[in-house]
Amino acid sequence: MSQKEIFKHSEGDAWFERNKETLKKRNFDKDPLVAEIRAILNSNLLKNKKINILEVGCGEGSRGRFISEMVDCNFFGIDPSKKAVKAANAKGINAILGSADKLPYEDNQFDIIIYGFCLYLCDREDLSLISEEASRVLKDGSWLLIMDFFSEHELENKYVHLENIKSFKMDYRKIFEKDSSYHCYSHKIIDHEIHQYTDLKENWIAVSTMRKIER
Repeated sequence: MSQKEIFKHSEGDAWFERNKETLKKRNFDKDPLVAEIRAILNSNLLKNKKINILEVGCGEGSRGRFISEMVDCNFFGIDPSKKAVKAANAKGINAILGSADKLPYEDNQFDIIIYGFCLYLCDREDLSLISEEASRVLKDGSWLLIMDFFSEHELENKYVHLENIKSFKMDYRKIFEKDSSYHCYSHKIIDHEIHQYTDLKENWIAVSTMRKIER
């Protein structure tokens, strides 16, 4: 069974149950992805008055609700956990059950797509499909935000909660850069826990902001 199917059938809900109390304590005012959205809006490069945002791996919707209160937007979410989707819907997020390799949305629908700590658990054979789906649903001139575990070279690790799942560190810009329409506007390597610069490579995460501009 693929990791995607394991998360849809059981581990997605198990992850939600393990982390739901911690998730309640997150301060999104200091969230790196929220900071990137603010930077994008301040640039005035998005011309639409009301924008469409999709969070892939939206979890229980707390980040989506925070952003929806900050920005005039239509916010959508997709997640493999039934329990997380139910919780997100209860917060007013238009969330559905699914995965990054098959986005049930229209072509050219979104101004911003967010990937926050979800790509590191995706099946490696799905990475090309994930990139293709992002390109399909993003408008020209739209933005793609990634926050995930970072390594200059791909690293494979054991997933501590289940023996038959692996997690992966890499530079996740690479799966989207195969499409030459993306340009990287920002790439920050910071500490996973404190969100500051660090020389401890085992703590590295990257926050990457890319823009889709047709050439």
